[in-house]
Amino acid sequence: APENVFAETYGGKPDELRKIIQTSRNAMVDKLIAKGKDEAEAKKIAEDHIKATIDIGHANTFRKYFQGSDEEFKRWLLGEMKSLAREGIIGHVHLTDNFGYDDEHLTIGEGNTPIREFVDEIKKEGYKGVMIAEVGGQPEGKLHEAMLGAWRSLNSPVYRIDPGGAGLGWSDFGSYP
Repeated sequence: APENVFAETYGGKPDELRKIIQTSRNAMVDKLIAKGKDEAEAKKIAEDHIKATIDIGHANTFRKYFQGSDEEFKRWLLGEMKSLAREGIIGHVHLTDNFGYDDEHLTIGEGNTPIREFVDEIKKEGYKGVMIAEVGGQPEGKLHEAMLGAWRSLNSPVYRIDPGGAGLGWSDFGSYP
């Protein structure tokens, strides 16, 4: 699953990534038909097997090139991601935060990447795949704070059962190392 890396590299822009996936799918369809599959089955196989990885933090770094307001950028970005999800292009998701200029890998919720909105939009379009919270911009010994931040920002219903049988919410994990 090729990943949208950065605007400066081919495949980083949504339309380029879409073209890579569609071209690859078409090539796979041709090869499957040559091996005896019918066209409908070949298309289904190609769509199921060739998808892209979307790193929403990478996509947010387009902000540095966007000519318009922050709100216009957010609308554009979410529209592009929604379109990729609707077209079945997205097969895997990386969640990471930044301020739109560098790939800082901040704790989710510390930057301005519209992560919550992104997750909501692709789910509305039927995305049911894996989402990975990528961390790395935290000081040594503080990586657990990145996971807590991700859970908090994404309204995760994370619980555990204590020996007394009472369920605890994600905020109860905050004191654990």
